[in-house]
Amino acid sequence: MIIEITQTTVLETARLLLRTPEHGDIDSIVLYAGDPSVALKTPAITHPYRLGHALEWLDEIETD
Repeated sequence: MIIEITQTTVLETARLLLRTPEHGDIDSIVLYAGDPSVALKTPAITHPYRLGHALEWLDEIETD
């Protein structure tokens, strides 16, 4: 396990990479957040979840 503590914390194992989402992740974010089975269990996520929602969310977390 590697833990890198810099401006952004990253947790990486053989099967997992946990880091702050980036704009390059947009397609995956829309795909998974837009999945109806995810929407059923996460009422805080707008459904249908579209590109505009993901871009707005990324802009919001980047300013925090």
